[in-house]
Amino acid sequence: MPLGESFELTHEQKTSEMNMIARCFSLMNSERSRYESQAMEFIAEQTLATETEGYVLNYNIKRDRYISCGTPKQEGSDSFSIEIPIPNSQLEKIDALVELFAQSEAGLMH
Repeated sequence: MPLGESFELTHEQKTSEMNMIARCFSLMNSERSRYESQAMEFIAEQTLATETEGYVLNYNIKRDRYISCGTPKQEGSDSFSIEIPIPNSQLEKIDALVELFAQSEAGLMH
């Protein structure tokens, strides 16, 4: 894209992105208890593996970052990874992981 040219999403892309964001917020509310349990396990073990319908999700810690990697179960789907900084307090760590788990399951990283 040439310098100065703006990037516009298509209507379908905007709709898809809005649906994923809505799903993420929904998951953060409906699955919070499960995510908090996963976060405690993850913090203790420093690794966690879960699955969704379409992905195997692996979480690890590298230096000062939480790492999320999603591997598709079906050919033709894209894998993804995300890194987020590890917050300082225990409560912030749990909240960050709840958001990371919800984003990964909602498809925000794919």
